[in-house]
Parts: sequence; C-alpha cells; structure tokens
Amino acid sequence: MSSDQILIVCTANVCRSPFVEAVLRGRFSMGANPDMIVESAGTRARPGEPMAHGSAAMLREMGIAPDPGFAARQLSPAMIASADVILTMTREHRGQVLDLVPAALRKVLTLKELARFAPSPTTDAAPAWPEAAAGAIAERGNHREIANSLELDLADPFGQDREAFERMQRDVVGIVAQLRERRLLP
Repeated sequence: MSSDQILIVCTANVCRSPFVEAVLRGRFSMGANPDMIVESAGTRARPGEPMAHGSAAMLREMGIAPDPGFAARQLSPAMIASADVILTMTREHRGQVLDLVPAALRKVLTLKELARFAPSPTTDAAPAWPEAAAGAIAERGNHREIANSLELDLADPFGQDREAFERMQRDVVGIVAQLRERRLLP
C-alpha cells in the first residue's frame, strides 16, 4: 500500500481545499490506496475555522460525510516538506508554496494541471502519485501557451451563493473523472 502524502492548498482552507481533500479521501478509500494520506491547508487560513457550509453541503449531496472535526490550518514549510505531492487550487497558490519552499518545485502543481497533463498509464498498474505529478509538471512545460492561463485555476466560491459552490463541485467532479481515466483514482 502507498503511504504517499498529498497536500491540497487554497487560500483560507475552508472551501476548495477541504472539499477536494474529502473527495480524494473518499475515492482512495474505495480502491487500492485506502491509507493514502490526504490533508489540506491554506495560504491565508484562520486556524480552527470550520469548513464552509456550501462546501459541506456539496459533499453531502455527493454522499460524502464532511469531517465534523475539520479545522482550517495555515500552510507551513514543514507541511510542504513532508508532502509527496502538493496540489494547489490556483497558479497563485502554487507560487506561494514555492515562495515558502523553493525546493518543492518538482512536486507542486495545480489540481487542474495534474488532471490535464498527467501522463497516461503505459501499463495496467496504477501510476504512483509522485511520478504522475512529476510527469504532469514536465508536460506543463511543453504547453507554455496555457501554463499561465486562468483555465488552470479552480474558482473560489468563498462568500458567494450556492451556485458558486455547485460550479466548484462540477469542476471537481470533472477533474476526478480525468484522474480516474489516468488511473490515479479508483
């Protein structure tokens, strides 16, 4: 079993990153990697804040129980150093991670970059997450025309209406489908 650690990063760690954390944990629990470590943090978190009601509602609609003990965490260099893969919600977050720990260059990318650029598996075995992330980062370099595009960012629903949370949910469901095609998720 894999003991890879994935860190999900957004701004406040109350909307996108805890939502993605819960979705990925749910998918991993269904497959060959139930012990995969998935955590989240924010670049400007207020530690201890609960998950946004809109994110929790979207999880419940997907049949995923939100973690009642969830509490926002502030991103730290130690978290970055201990993660094998760091998935950010935006290119700006990716830059903020690298500002804290420049050595994380080979393991940090946006969630959408992983979904778009991860190499297709060449064998029946599911690829390891660190190798898939490294492959996606390398492939991103071949697509400079979109490397700095807003289409690689997951929009923030914070402070918005239900429709914004529904858009986030649809986007993440689409990303999960892409990751399943690449056999990164069950």
